[in-house]
Amino acid sequence: MAYVTRLHPFSAQGGFFLGCAVAAVGSVGLWRQPWVMVPGVLFFGFGAVVGAIPLLQRQVTLRVDDTGIGDDRNMTSWDKVLWLEVHDRRVWIVQGELRELNPEDFDDPEEFRPSVEPVSLRMRGLPVSGCRFRRNRFDAAVRAYAPHVADTAPYTYGHHPS
Repeated sequence: MAYVTRLHPFSAQGGFFLGCAVAAVGSVGLWRQPWVMVPGVLFFGFGAVVGAIPLLQRQVTLRVDDTGIGDDRNMTSWDKVLWLEVHDRRVWIVQGELRELNPEDFDDPEEFRPSVEPVSLRMRGLPVSGCRFRRNRFDAAVRAYAPHVADTAPYTYGHHPS
């Protein structure tokens, strides 16, 4: 039940490839002006090749499985993830350390409530704008593999603390 998203042709990456390919072909139409045609074909042709490589490789932009969350290059194990924040164009993975609060941490001991606070936080954002991000499948995978992560985020899943 792993959740995987990949780049697809109808994404921003696909638009970049298509635009460069059309511009390269359009530059060939300027054959009577080689000082314009040759640089246009070279420049836009190079852009089309660079844009096509991630689409042909079918790069994974987001993977959620039993080992953790991440992409093809870097997976973060679930025991290191404090919470996830899902926004329009990115899934933010928040890592760090938590420490338990003690009554000595408060000026007034009656204000003490057992809780934890972050000591150091590291955030890493994975872009989801260039892929078919299915929010309900992503939520189900996170809840299946890491229920402790799914219920702890302050802004995850669109719920803001009141």
